[in-house]
Amino acid sequence: MFLHGVTAKEFLVYIHFVGCSGMLDLVFVVDSSGSIDRARFNSVKEMIVSVVNELDVRMDRTRVGLIYYSHAAFIGFNLNDYGQVKQDVVEAIRRVPFIGNLTNTAAALRLVYGTAFQRRVGDRAGVPNVAVVVSDSNPNVEAQLTSLEAAMCRSHGIRMVVAIVYSENLDVSELMTIASRPLSQNVVRGSSNSALDDMISLLVDATCDGISFLPHTVRFSYNAFAPGALSDDARLTADVCLSVAYIGPKSRTERPIGRLELVQR
Repeated sequence: MFLHGVTAKEFLVYIHFVGCSGMLDLVFVVDSSGSIDRARFNSVKEMIVSVVNELDVRMDRTRVGLIYYSHAAFIGFNLNDYGQVKQDVVEAIRRVPFIGNLTNTAAALRLVYGTAFQRRVGDRAGVPNVAVVVSDSNPNVEAQLTSLEAAMCRSHGIRMVVAIVYSENLDVSELMTIASRPLSQNVVRGSSNSALDDMISLLVDATCDGISFLPHTVRFSYNAFAPGALSDDARLTADVCLSVAYIGPKSRTERPIGRLELVQR
């Protein structure tokens, strides 16, 4: 970074990151109804595979389960199936069948809290529970029960995330009642490609709560700083913080928290 103003100096920048445990119990709830044709359903499954490939899937880190639904809801696989070997989980996702009937979201949500997040099928005490509902339309079976069943999920401590794909111009107000609040952090909307990065970031961040700080030291040489860029106590201003905040960790299991210290050598 080159800024005009003062003599070039070398600084040590200490960027503090929060370490993420990678521990998450995650269940995908996938719409397999007739509103999604077979080709789009396969695209949704590949989006989920892409998300899973970015997570640390194994029995002692992130566990993955899946529910799929149309006129009724079914367990695809549980949180303790396949030994949580990532490749086996990926293959199980790709085997989920397309049904192509009506849309009974309420039945799927009952399975979320009644079956999927139970100890007997792999749910763990003290590990965040997240359910991601992937759909493109409002329910048309037991629609009046959707918000009630979603509230039951949330009352069981399950974070409800809604990924709305392919329906940017449709009324999906009922789907929005499923999501945990704030909606800005729990609703992903767009095509499968545009939603992918947002979903990955959201799910990885869900594993970062309450983890201790891990300091990293990074060395920078700046040609110059603009007048006033450094305060009297030699700390970075917001503009400089923005420039370097995402330099450092290569792993998705570390996240910058915006605490930076600048010390002149």
